[in-house]
Amino acid sequence: MVRVRIDYLDQNEDFAQYLPVTGEVTRPLVGADGRRWWVIGLDHPLEYQRRVAQPLTARFLVEVAEILGRISG
Repeated sequence: MVRVRIDYLDQNEDFAQYLPVTGEVTRPLVGADGRRWWVIGLDHPLEYQRRVAQPLTARFLVEVAEILGRISG
């Protein structure tokens, strides 16, 4: 299996605090547009709170054990 490290690249400031993370590429997926994606199993699940409604204090906890990614060289 291929080991990867996922770093922050300035797209989402709220999510930056959870990176970097490491994991292992587990399997490929092909999107409807033909682009190849990879399922990455994280070494340790991410836990973060997401705002869902007004008032802004309404939140729910998200636990992420796998993510989809595109791997660049």
